[in-house]
Amino acid sequence: MVAGALVLLWPTANDRSLAAKVVNLIADPRGSLPVLPPPIPLGMGDDADAVIAHDEQEAAYYEAHDGSALTRFRMAMKDWTVPLAPGTTRQILIAVAVLGLLLVWRLDGSKSERAAEGE
Repeated sequence: MVAGALVLLWPTANDRSLAAKVVNLIADPRGSLPVLPPPIPLGMGDDADAVIAHDEQEAAYYEAHDGSALTRFRMAMKDWTVPLAPGTTRQILIAVAVLGLLLVWRLDGSKSERAAEGE
């Protein structure tokens, strides 16, 4: 069980963990939710067509975002990432795994002691 949790939660070198990717995929399996476009770069402000396309994409995003609570939740989960740096996440996972193993080892030792006393 601990090994399975480590596999799901362990982040790759420069990407999200498998668990985060699964959450993102479940939130928007078909890729149909609109995304918020990045700000218009400084040089593109003079291009009217680019500004109109950007505004249309932004309007579609906010229209979907303001639609329902479920859609807002899905949009948030589509972009969800673990708030910690990958290195910090790995350190926490290793610490939890070591503590879990020590707990299992200690509980197993207690069972062996009780079994020896009962003989």
